Amino acid sequence: MLLLNHSSRLQVPGFLTVITVMAVFLVFPGCPTGGSGDRGGSNGEADQTFTADPLSLETSAAISESCAEVELLLMSRGISQAMLAAVPILENHDCVNDVSWVEQPGRDPYLLVEFSNGMLFLMDIIRLTDIRPPVTGDQGIPASGSTEPLSSSLIQGIVQPHGTRAQFFDLPEFSTDTCLWMNLFEDAGYSWEYLPDWRVEDFRNLHQNAFTYVATHGSVFQHGDEEYFAFHIPSHMRCTDDDLSYIANGDFWDIAVILQRGIYIVENEDPFVSEDTRYMITNKYIEKYSSAFSDGSIFYADCCYSAEPNPYDEESIPLVNTLLGMNVGQVLGWNAQTGNRGSIRAANFLVGQMMGDLSGLDLLDEDFSGKPFKPYSLLDSFTALQHFFWHYSVPGELILFGNGGTILRPSIKHLHVNVDVEGGEDDELSLLGNFGDRSGMVMVSEVQDNPAAGTSLSWTDWQDDGIMATLDNETAGYITVVVDGVPSNAFPLSRWEITDLEVTGIHPGGIGPQLELTINASWRGEILDERDGILSDESETFMEPAWSEPNPENSRTATEFSISSSCYYSFSGTFEDSRYRYEYPDGANQGSMPLSFNGMQNFLGTVTMRPDEGKALFNILLTREAFVLKTDKQSGATTADEIFVSVGLIFETGMDKDGNISSHEELSPYQFTLPDIEPEYPPLQETCR
Repeated sequence: MLLLNHSSRLQVPGFLTVITVMAVFLVFPGCPTGGSGDRGGSNGEADQTFTADPLSLETSAAISESCAEVELLLMSRGISQAMLAAVPILENHDCVNDVSWVEQPGRDPYLLVEFSNGMLFLMDIIRLTDIRPPVTGDQGIPASGSTEPLSSSLIQGIVQPHGTRAQFFDLPEFSTDTCLWMNLFEDAGYSWEYLPDWRVEDFRNLHQNAFTYVATHGSVFQHGDEEYFAFHIPSHMRCTDDDLSYIANGDFWDIAVILQRGIYIVENEDPFVSEDTRYMITNKYIEKYSSAFSDGSIFYADCCYSAEPNPYDEESIPLVNTLLGMNVGQVLGWNAQTGNRGSIRAANFLVGQMMGDLSGLDLLDEDFSGKPFKPYSLLDSFTALQHFFWHYSVPGELILFGNGGTILRPSIKHLHVNVDVEGGEDDELSLLGNFGDRSGMVMVSEVQDNPAAGTSLSWTDWQDDGIMATLDNETAGYITVVVDGVPSNAFPLSRWEITDLEVTGIHPGGIGPQLELTINASWRGEILDERDGILSDESETFMEPAWSEPNPENSRTATEFSISSSCYYSFSGTFEDSRYRYEYPDGANQGSMPLSFNGMQNFLGTVTMRPDEGKALFNILLTREAFVLKTDKQSGATTADEIFVSVGLIFETGMDKDGNISSHEELSPYQFTLPDIEPEYPPLQETCR
């Protein structure tokens, strides 16, 4: 029977689509060769058998036929329609209990099958930039970009009591550098286990670890009213012995173990469906087979979606909530889908920092005795990661939960000065970045590496991704956000100034006036450009940062003249047309015009900085009412009148990637020479570009 119904499983009509049909129970005879030796399933019992019967044969056919249909239609119909096409295939079999096709905002769709005994089967999307050959063996441990070992004095300082355990679950197709970490852990007194080829049972007793690292694909799925996180186990393919074991243990029924086949989407290749059915373990398996973790333990889930909240319930983060509930001290995970290379580089940096390979970084001076890593805890290392890596070349963001909170180091990504041209006394500074929900201070300093030497700005609104602060007319410098005593990256609020720019000329149109202007103006903003970052090709080394690609779409900043800007004006001269003579009396049309936008009398200025193109665009406008004596040349009658004089200076000049503006000379219709302008507080080398 086919049931087609839109379910409100998440009670968000119109956003979550669930299509339900009857599903099938699959049993494959025999276990494939390979795996991880005698760490096998079935609780260590060997030679279990399962006799194929008509039901197992039918369900095997159902899964094979439905996957073949998806594979056939992937290119022509796309992922969603190909998955939906599997529904009638499953309908033709009588043993299906439930099938859900789920599509949620911001996530790939998936197909979830519930079998008659409670076993689940997941068909999900696996996206890869590439598939690389596995890297095995000890390749040497670079320290600070070299192959020098850690000094004996440093090793002596970070030795831990015997029995401290680190365990690494690796996915060879990622070509991670996990094997490069082993010497560091051993030198620091850790016992470690490296598992490039692992099974479901290897995820038992994780509470014995001080440090657990898992690099694999991750998936999030909804079943009933609960959301689950699942780890892919590509090396553990399905077999009947293990099926019987997981049925007997209740692992399928508890949704601790599920079955999976993935739709692989690999860059520059056609999508394909994996050939074999494999096992996955969920957060429920860890909860079932591990006890409470030790204080200060660390769990690093280097997997897509491992720290992503439910789109409809931000408190629901299945894996994180499970681990924190089991006393894990700190949990690291990605809040979205991430890329292989970005996550690998972040992991290399973090582990190197934690194990004392500091590359000369100056970290926070705090006491971390009692934490599992010395002399630098995960909090310190994550702070360093955010300072140097806060602009990722991957879509996701690495988040830390637990002892250090979700935001350990605030980070500024962009800033903008909002100028109130309608008479405000102060400007407004808008900061965009990652600040957390615990408010702190916004500091401005003339010294980029010493925010404490600066002054505090008053802020009016604090959000986790944005801050609004009050800025007086002249303040510029290096902006730092400080939360719980931890400073962010120092982000330059640069300032440019024009002093006594003299502009002369005759207003076009034939009736004057002769004008003389003296412009004093300043503006503030950030400089974004396409300066090259650290190399991101295959020659990258152990400790290279994660950014490199330029961002031309973010390479332009338009900023307005500050409130303190002004223009002195003087209109004079006598002009005539065919009927009238216009006289602008000396001394009657002069004065200083402040920055303003008020009806027809205005003084405004905008500078659009495009260092990626090597130029800056100026647009300066003065509109002012002028007193004029207007004489009719036929009658000789003279009347006093007022006319509006509008002066526009629109020109382009050079600007380099450090914010230096080139001189510019203009001859018509107005004459002026703009000198070279150097910014105060120029961009820093490590400023995100």
